[in-house]
Amino acid sequence: MKIKVLFTELAGEVYGGGQKSLYLLIKSLNRNDFESFLLTATAGSLIELCRPYCKDIKVLNIPLRMRSIVYPFIFNYKKVIEDIIKQSEISIIHCNDVQTAFLFSILKLSNVKTIYHCRVPHSPGFLNKIIDKIIVKNINRIIAVSDATAKRFEKYDKNKKIVVIPNGIDLSLFTDLNKDFSIHKKYSIKESAFIIGSVSRIIYGKRQHLLIEVLKDIVKDYPDTYLLIAGNYNEDKKYYNFLQNLIGKYNLSHKVIFTDFVENTADILKNIDVLSVFTYGEAMSRSILEGMACKKPIIASDDGGNPDIIKDEYNGLLVELDNLDKYKLALKRLLKDIDLRKKLSENAYITVQKYTIKNSTHEIENLYLSL
Repeated sequence: MKIKVLFTELAGEVYGGGQKSLYLLIKSLNRNDFESFLLTATAGSLIELCRPYCKDIKVLNIPLRMRSIVYPFIFNYKKVIEDIIKQSEISIIHCNDVQTAFLFSILKLSNVKTIYHCRVPHSPGFLNKIIDKIIVKNINRIIAVSDATAKRFEKYDKNKKIVVIPNGIDLSLFTDLNKDFSIHKKYSIKESAFIIGSVSRIIYGKRQHLLIEVLKDIVKDYPDTYLLIAGNYNEDKKYYNFLQNLIGKYNLSHKVIFTDFVENTADILKNIDVLSVFTYGEAMSRSILEGMACKKPIIASDDGGNPDIIKDEYNGLLVELDNLDKYKLALKRLLKDIDLRKKLSENAYITVQKYTIKNSTHEIENLYLSL
């Protein structure tokens, strides 16, 4: 008999790596042994991606104002959710966000095992720490995507419920690239130009404003340098407008390119010279893994799970969080030193071979079977 797994995710849209990772997991799960169901708060692209691999998908249509942890939407939807679980004979609930993990840690459903797949290493504030404590106490297992993420729960984890399973990517997506696609041609940039890339959500935590601050100084010495920002700029309009104002302030409109959300990141990554992940609160950056798969040198902040993947001077460069002076020095090294770029890229490609979706899915399947 197949084990029936209900995946829960508030977002019905693919906003970033969390939803993308969930889709790849559902797609890769062994359908001879497991049957997937999906429960979301809203409709969107995530549902359409997952539909071919799910037995059933339910959308609760929860209003935006009710999706906060602090709003008691649990009680509004408790009966609906319990009916879905009962009718589908769910054995395991796999929560992809803290809101639904908190929900099920309070509901304490009988005969159902619950997993929280945590993709965020930090939990600031008194209320969030209380919520973490409740989740650890009541949930069956926690999957942390990095050692940094596991540390978030360590002091509450008396029963050793945490298991570290890194994110995985589909390496085949980064070998068959569109040879006709060229950032240089599309945006009329000469082939010799040096392109710094940022491939992530456009929100404050991704720190794209710091890249703009650095670029204003870099172009003084290296005028053929450009910054390419690929991400959904409609998610946080306030931050996007802030970036645009900063670009205008430094007269960099001809040096910064926005591409909006890109489904096939490989085509973008193959066109850049350096990938920048100068972020805060990154648990296990898909952008880093995808950059490695495309054999790109990477500069990353030393925060969150970035040091779990990048070993400084071996497969990338790590820079102290928010230290712009050190970031500029690291970037200038890569601009000048082709041999360094080659070494970091080759070692990055070797590193990423162990971070496959096949490996991570296999570990998760074994976790299901152990419950």
